[in-house]
Amino acid sequence: MRIAEQIDIISEGSFPGSSVWRRAVVDVEAAIKLVDWPHGSGSFTLNPNPSVNRKGKPDRHANGVLPIKLPIVAELRKRGWATEALPPLPPGELLTTGDLDGLLNIDDEFVGFEWETGNVSSSHRAISKLLDAICRETITGGFLVLPIRETSRFLTDRIGNYEELAPYFRFWARYPVSNGALRIYGVSHDKLDESALYPERRQRPGVRLGGLLNPIARVMVAHLTVSKALHDHVTTLDLATEPVAIVMLCDVERGPAPAKGVKDQIALYRR
Repeated sequence: MRIAEQIDIISEGSFPGSSVWRRAVVDVEAAIKLVDWPHGSGSFTLNPNPSVNRKGKPDRHANGVLPIKLPIVAELRKRGWATEALPPLPPGELLTTGDLDGLLNIDDEFVGFEWETGNVSSSHRAISKLLDAICRETITGGFLVLPIRETSRFLTDRIGNYEELAPYFRFWARYPVSNGALRIYGVSHDKLDESALYPERRQRPGVRLGGLLNPIARVMVAHLTVSKALHDHVTTLDLATEPVAIVMLCDVERGPAPAKGVKDQIALYRR
């Protein structure tokens, strides 16, 4: 993966020239450039034909985001960064903004890192998290890394991108910081190749609206919202006076059974 864009939103005081910031920059840029796909290839390749997945079936998301995020976080961890962590909170502070993807601590000087692969709302939340921590002086420096537009269009729907955030750069630069640094990197793929197949995304088993249950949560007692797929089959039941449990058999490997043949796949157990 290559760094296509970068901008220092905040660069104030002595910190941008400090050894801590220089060390953080070296770590982050090295970790970005380490990201490749297929792993071990030495370059980051995207599939330009996201309408076909590895099984040759239609799929708008042939290029996922996990192969992008996991290697860089793992590399930062190797370099001594904590992951999914927060710096110590000020005395009396109870509310947090949520963990940072990475956190470097050198002699109680903290630098935060956010690797953004969510939608643009998630990108704004990430930059707000870093700015808030810098202004409260719980961290002194921060990085936000996200794809440029040319790369994001090959990833999942509505993933945030560098150009989409650019109109807000001047606004964020007005935050009152006397000593600190905040840098945003826009990263890009190295090349396109239709043979680059990303790991198939499996549907994570879990409790789903409408009573689709995973094998662990076998039974959900009703007083629930029934999905449209099940509605026609339970309209004769008075759930307020006659609670029932709706169970759908679910395969861990393949995800929930399809809606076709709902009557055959659903068992209604009266209490």
